[in-house]
Amino acid sequence: MIERLVASMGELVASLREWSLRWANRSLKRKIGRCVVRIVMASTLIL
Repeated sequence: MIERLVASMGELVASLREWSLRWANRSLKRKIGRCVVRIVMASTLIL
C-alpha cells in the first residue's frame, strides 16, 4: 500500500516537473519573442 502510494507520488512529481519545464520553455520563448519584437521596433525607429 505504502509502496504504491510512493510510486504514484513519484509519477505525480515527474509529470509536474515535465509540465513545469514545458511551461518554462513556453514562457521563455514568449520572452525571447518579445525581446526580438522590441529590437526590431527599435531598429526600425532608428532607421
